[in-house]
Amino acid sequence: MNENILTIKNLKKYFPVKKDTFFERRKYVKAVDGISFTIREGETLGLVGESGCGKSTVGKVIVKLLEPTAGTVSFRDRDIYQMDNTETAALRKEIQMIFQDPYSSLDPRQKTGKIIMEPLIINKQKENLNETVLKLMRDVGLLEEFFDRYPHEFSGGQRQRIGIARALALNPSLIVCDEPVSALDVSIQAQIVNMMQDIQAQYNLTYLFISHDLGIVRHISNRIAVMYLGRIVEIAEKKTLFSKPLHPYTLGLLKAIPIPNPNEIQEQGLLQGDIPSPIDLPEGCRFHTRCERRMDICTKEHPIYREVEDNHFVECHLYD
Repeated sequence: MNENILTIKNLKKYFPVKKDTFFERRKYVKAVDGISFTIREGETLGLVGESGCGKSTVGKVIVKLLEPTAGTVSFRDRDIYQMDNTETAALRKEIQMIFQDPYSSLDPRQKTGKIIMEPLIINKQKENLNETVLKLMRDVGLLEEFFDRYPHEFSGGQRQRIGIARALALNPSLIVCDEPVSALDVSIQAQIVNMMQDIQAQYNLTYLFISHDLGIVRHISNRIAVMYLGRIVEIAEKKTLFSKPLHPYTLGLLKAIPIPNPNEIQEQGLLQGDIPSPIDLPEGCRFHTRCERRMDICTKEHPIYREVEDNHFVECHLYD
């Protein structure tokens, strides 16, 4: 089994909310509220959940776009928030990010070659720049004549390929993929996901793949973590999670996957209601307001995150 390349312990990220009056107590949006997980070198960990659960915030903390409120993020057993400037500069080469929106993540004033070349220039790699960029373009399925074109001349899928090539420029070890295909057409999504699997093997990459699409996560991931309202409620190997989900929220997500047969009746038990406000969190288990299997203890005490089976972790009173 590969060693852990990333270890997150009790990570929290709170965003302060403006007070309406001087005497009002300060409130916080608890986007991430005490999560722990690891990513093994060479694997793909899928991170799924509804919009607003905090999964993109986790990715931004890992790449140091946001400072954590509490907890540790360790890359190869080194806390990235205890690094000096020299160590941080070296870390930037090791951890890269693919952003969700291929339209706003590229500088519209720069040509494709310059966009992909920029990380190399910043890190003072001056030799064979054009040849390196052209190889990266070929690896992600871009034609060489695209080198001198601007982002507005490309489709969404082509722009995302440019973003992926830019992320590969410094030969990183870990790439945080923040819903990299959610803004693309379905047919293009499959092409991009398959291409990402090819370059993972070619470049020996590790992925944190953030998405709300369980079908795509099932295709690309080795393990899957399910996140709800700032907490990770279940982590398991892909096959285990889909064949034997333990948390009621995970089960609800799986039942919500559309059935590609108009004559087949959708299974009952879909999630009801909206996700509560991360400013005013419910007491006890955060999912109890939407859970059909809730008990009295669920409304009073927060469940313990525990390993129920081998490499299968869940946070639910049903397994106390």
